[in-house]
Amino acid sequence: MTRPRITRSIEEVTAALRGGQVVAIPTETVYGLAADATNECALELIYEVKGRPKRNPLIVHFASKELAWEAGSEIPDTARRLANRFWPGPLTLIIRKQAAVSPIITAGQETVAVRVPSHPVALELLKFFPRGLAAPSANRYTKVSPTTAEHVVKDLEGRLNLVLDGGACAIGIESTIVDCTQAQPVLLRPGYVTVEELEQTLGIPVMFRNVGGTLSPGQHAVHYAPDAKVHLSEPDKIDHLIAGLRDRGEAPLVISAQTPHLGTSVTWWQIPDDPAEFARRIYGYLREADAVGFKTVVIATPNQDGIGRAILDRLEKAAQSPGTT
Repeated sequence: MTRPRITRSIEEVTAALRGGQVVAIPTETVYGLAADATNECALELIYEVKGRPKRNPLIVHFASKELAWEAGSEIPDTARRLANRFWPGPLTLIIRKQAAVSPIITAGQETVAVRVPSHPVALELLKFFPRGLAAPSANRYTKVSPTTAEHVVKDLEGRLNLVLDGGACAIGIESTIVDCTQAQPVLLRPGYVTVEELEQTLGIPVMFRNVGGTLSPGQHAVHYAPDAKVHLSEPDKIDHLIAGLRDRGEAPLVISAQTPHLGTSVTWWQIPDDPAEFARRIYGYLREADAVGFKTVVIATPNQDGIGRAILDRLEKAAQSPGTT
């Protein structure tokens, strides 16, 4: 393989997927590394291309909720209610699987993660794959997820042949994941669909568990990480953190909504106050920081209400990486 080629041809991508290739495809959340969910050799190739441990299950994407339910042995009422409200959209549901679902997809577990994306290009492609496309994010394992076709090309050069271009992702962070196999639903990964929206839809509390385990993607302690070392700070404490880093001889990039008091003595990139716009841009900012050559990045954390919880989840995992030297 050489440099991945970007295409807008759904017919070309369909042929490649049917031929057992993995292809990067757009969704409204991030770009995914897709394979035919019925082709076990292609599924194995996903793990190889990403460098992803096989103990981590994959999300299967479908063109409709009716097709998604065919992957399940039982569909709880909670799953149906959430799907009726949020599909197509950035919500992944964990249900008990049918025997026909490959153990490569589920990492040997008796559950499967399913989603119906809202991106029009993805939905058009999925019409040709009624058994679904397995698709984790189209990046190297634990690194920053891609939100444009060009990001995929840079990340997976030499590992991939084809990228289906659907433009920049509208949401910019991975889907919300909810385990619907228990009496009380469990939020495994926060995302654009917020816990407040989940509870409003179901009329019952949703538990939150995001520490360890392999029931779903996104559970690794280090994830979404750039090469730079990431430091997080509450907005009103950021100048103290910056001063400490500078005393150690570091020249950090600062990403925040407000100008640091230290002013022109640091490089500052402004992040929007609007949480949805913050989510849309943050991965691009982290990638650009690496491209420019920053070794240290300081980010002002968002309010934890609504989608802010999902943004903070991604930033906390990114900050667990020691960075590269």
